[in-house]
Amino acid sequence: MPVSAPRPLRTDEMPAVVASYRHAARCAMDAGFDGVEVHGANGYLIEQFLRDSINDRSDAYGDRSRTAPACWSR
Repeated sequence: MPVSAPRPLRTDEMPAVVASYRHAARCAMDAGFDGVEVHGANGYLIEQFLRDSINDRSDAYGDRSRTAPACWSR
């Protein structure tokens, strides 16, 4: 099966990605889980937004003050 080359998400794709995470968390909660842990290391999507050394976006999603919680800001 051919594999496509990675590409940056378009800004219009972001709401659907957020909605997918929200839906997955809601499904886990509805199934009786107490919480949800999002794996955010080793190149996974969340890490790509939170690490300065990886996130080289020039749009609003490249601004750590908007993508990281306030407690993580420098």
